[in-house]
Order: sequence, then C-alpha cells, then structure tokens
Amino acid sequence: MKLNLLFILCLILFCTSNGRKIKTEQGWLIGKEEKSQKGRNYFAFRNIPYALPPTEELRFKPPKPLKNWAGILNATAEGEFCAQAALGYDEGKEDCLHLSVYTPKISEEEVNFPFW
Repeated sequence: MKLNLLFILCLILFCTSNGRKIKTEQGWLIGKEEKSQKGRNYFAFRNIPYALPPTEELRFKPPKPLKNWAGILNATAEGEFCAQAALGYDEGKEDCLHLSVYTPKISEEEVNFPFW
C-alpha cells in the first residue's frame, strides 16, 4: 500500500515536471506553468479548496474553515463546477468551494497564499 502511494506521488510529480510547488497555510500545492495566448508564461493553481464542502448539515450556513491536508495537493486541473438551478439541467456539484489562482511570477522565497 505504501509503495503504491509512493509510486502515485512520484508519477504526479513527474507528470507535472513543469509544475511549481508552494506552501499555503493548509499545506503544499503543486500548480503548473502555462503560456498565455500572447506568449507570456504564468503559473496556474486550480481547484484549491478554501472551506469545507457545504453539504448535509453545512448547507445554507456560513463556510467552515478548511482543515490542513497531508501531502501535496494537485492543483493542476479544473474542478467540478457548481450545481445550477435550470430547467432540465442537473449537472454540477454542491462541493464547489474552490478557487483558482493565476500569477505571472513566483519569487524564489517561500510563497504563502493567504487562505483561511
């Protein structure tokens, strides 16, 4: 089991070799470097949770703070979109308290995004 977890972690790090690892208050993230339509490089950190999912007893209540996660959170892919109320349209998820951060530069110093 531990060997499988180690293999998966190594695979994620290898596949995101153009990625950038940063530390937040909740834990480590890995994002990736991308190129804009105008040819400018930037870093993208996607699908970062910022509060507990608003499901069950948390529905229609103020968001609860997120607990720290263990390991490195893969922030390289888009997440699910929020559920929408539309006639005949029932896609999306309630667990959509996520954000994406895009930045042109990351300093070589330790970076801490202000999540709480």
